[in-house]
Amino acid sequence: MGRRWSSFTVPAEGISGGLILLWKTAVGYVDVVTVSRYAAHMVVSSKEGETWLMTAVYASNQLEQQKLLWEELVGLGNLGLPWLVGGDFNAILAVEEKRSRATVTLGPKSSNFAKFVEEAGVCDLGYEGVPFTWCNNQSGDNRIWVRLDRALANPEWVRMFPGSRVLHLDRSSSDHAPLLVQAQGTPERRRRPFRFELYWMEYKECRDIIARSWRGTAHGNPMHGFNHKIMNMQRYLGLWSKAGLGCLETEMKAVRMEIQRLEERDAREELDAADFTNLRCCYNRRAALSRQINLKWLQRSRLKWVQEGDRNTHFFHLTTTLRGRRNKIQRLRSKEGEWTQDQEHIAKEFLEHYEELWGPNTAERWELP
Repeated sequence: MGRRWSSFTVPAEGISGGLILLWKTAVGYVDVVTVSRYAAHMVVSSKEGETWLMTAVYASNQLEQQKLLWEELVGLGNLGLPWLVGGDFNAILAVEEKRSRATVTLGPKSSNFAKFVEEAGVCDLGYEGVPFTWCNNQSGDNRIWVRLDRALANPEWVRMFPGSRVLHLDRSSSDHAPLLVQAQGTPERRRRPFRFELYWMEYKECRDIIARSWRGTAHGNPMHGFNHKIMNMQRYLGLWSKAGLGCLETEMKAVRMEIQRLEERDAREELDAADFTNLRCCYNRRAALSRQINLKWLQRSRLKWVQEGDRNTHFFHLTTTLRGRRNKIQRLRSKEGEWTQDQEHIAKEFLEHYEELWGPNTAERWELP
């Protein structure tokens, strides 16, 4: 490979396991600090001055071996360093990450993997490309696709590389697709921030997603558990809104045109039962859309101060600083009436409150008349 490349190898045991690490010397200094059978950990110091931790993973397919690996990785997550961990985890987090003829369910491997993600305080960096990274290369009903490979990172690493991307590349001679992680300090384009729309609460699907996000037991640090559930809720609400909701104004225009068509026909001749029912449904949908559009623009009007502040840099920074001071929770009174200043106890109270708020009886409480 020449002087421009360096490498490190974790030997395989038989025909399983094994890792090969390759890097260009031009990227900076890479120090492999510790290795185990299924992971290699290295400190990367770039010439630009960034220093962060990277872990390459090739997880076993055996449940007990996976448990030991997750315990090893959780310890690294508690170091507080910017951390990227990627590779073949041999587990999935959602049923959508596997496609096969048989019914897909989440077993103990998925539960343990999800517990590790939560306790380590990392998040999935997502991907671009084909949604699956592994295929059994069989045909017909026996063909199986799974997302076994991914890249995870903690908030410190994401802040260091806010423009990072993960690409699923084409499979060639392997049953796995290569992952390309592009660590970029500045995003190529400004991503639209997640914004919860008030009118979403009128949809049962939205309330169900929120309820599912808050159910289940949080493991490890309460703040990690709280953040993990918030991130999951944002992700699934975003996917739902893109797939199931369109532009309110566009739909309103279409509904009004349909009402006009039916009313003009009703003026010329009596509508039959089907058209009359359709007209009543259009009236109801117009009323619902009008209410949702009003909620949408009411919410926008409350954010106008951000736009005004952005035109005045001093005002923007001052108000942001003051809001940050006001928003910091110094102490909290528990359900028992006792005050606490311990940040871990405060996080636990928040977590328990929202788990109770969105518990099993949520649907009954939020059912609209």
